[in-house]
Amino acid sequence: MDRLVEAFRARLDEFVTDSSERVGAADLPFYRALPSPVRAAAIRKAFEAVALDLGAATPTAFPALMRNLGLQRAAQGVSITHMLAGMGMGFDVVSAGFATQFAADPDAVIFWEYHCGRISYAGAAALADAYVASREQIMLAQAEEILSLSTQVLPVLHGIALLPLVGQLDSDRAERITLALLTHVSRQHARVVIIDISGVPRVDGVIANHLLSAAHAVRLLGATPLLVGMSPDVARTMVDAGLDLGRLTTLADLERGLRHALTLTGYTLGRR
Repeated sequence: MDRLVEAFRARLDEFVTDSSERVGAADLPFYRALPSPVRAAAIRKAFEAVALDLGAATPTAFPALMRNLGLQRAAQGVSITHMLAGMGMGFDVVSAGFATQFAADPDAVIFWEYHCGRISYAGAAALADAYVASREQIMLAQAEEILSLSTQVLPVLHGIALLPLVGQLDSDRAERITLALLTHVSRQHARVVIIDISGVPRVDGVIANHLLSAAHAVRLLGATPLLVGMSPDVARTMVDAGLDLGRLTTLADLERGLRHALTLTGYTLGRR
């Protein structure tokens, strides 16, 4: 319906001003904190996208804008509820304006409400998808950071390194452990590597085999691996899985592991 599209474009400035004022006055911290020109510019872009979608078979401009905005706002920590509230206020301003302007033209009002519903729904769906995608990216990045921190090899003294393991192990993390150990031994010329598994609640046969493989790889580089903090359950798992500890030295706790490492490297503990 050309007359309504033309009316929308003709009243764009009015709609932007009224919507900006309404959003600014609302209890929405992000929008209330925005300078008026910035808030108005953002609303103008939204209305211009709506104008492109009015009468279109499938809304595309407004959903695309909302998806891009959603990715930005989610990264900034803006609530999706506030985004949807601001969007709803803008559409309400237009609906109220057209209800008055086209009071004697119900077809125009119906046309607007029909397309308003389609456009707003598509925009809200795109916004939600963007927030979900952004949240997944954040969670993946956090998980990657946690995984990286949880496989760090710590230098204790020259020639002695410590790998404290905390939390549940899986095959991917076990592979990272092996890589971290080999990298540290190679670069730092470690002579003894202490693998502390006292913080690992459960180790199955597959993970136990990974740990033994990591220890064997360390030995191939000329360093001595020490496995400390093995619980009775883990020891039983290794026995039940038929794993051969071979020359791997195991000690009850980290203190004993450190003392043994000091002995192997020739350090002497003095008393004060």
